[in-house]
Amino acid sequence: TGAPVRVSVPGPASSHAQPVVLFDFDGVLVAGDSFASVLRGLIVERWWRRVLALAVAPLALPTLLRHRGKSAGAAIYMRIALLGTEPVDFDARLRGFAQMLARNPSRVHAEAVAALSAHLAQGDRVLVVSGSEQRLVDEVLAALGVRGVEVVASRLAHERGRRRGQLGTRLPA
Repeated sequence: TGAPVRVSVPGPASSHAQPVVLFDFDGVLVAGDSFASVLRGLIVERWWRRVLALAVAPLALPTLLRHRGKSAGAAIYMRIALLGTEPVDFDARLRGFAQMLARNPSRVHAEAVAALSAHLAQGDRVLVVSGSEQRLVDEVLAALGVRGVEVVASRLAHERGRRRGQLGTRLPA
């Protein structure tokens, strides 16, 4: 991924264009795929999840290598990682990972976070976009001291005991 994208859209209160700046979360603000790191941690912490992950590897891994089937393979491993994980435990895991990530200078791109903060200070509308889980993005941004941004990210929803993904948006407080 690259540098933030700057676009102009009319603001609701005036005819002047308000600058809008988009930052990608994974790869721009932080290094790597943060949600995949959380899921990997969940898989390796329980022996039976490791066994399940290995058992489905002949089917799931080839789908991860193809662009078209990547989401199906990722969904399989996400289900394995979350199997037996209560929502409250998952939330605690996200918070803990976010704190660890924010304290790790090799994972945080300080220049990008500084650029984001500079745009906020200029009064620009700043959006952080991500395919990662929204609560994880929110927790990492909070741990980095970033406030007042809009986040558009994936969200795990609970429906009758099952988790499913959806796109979510959190507007600044």
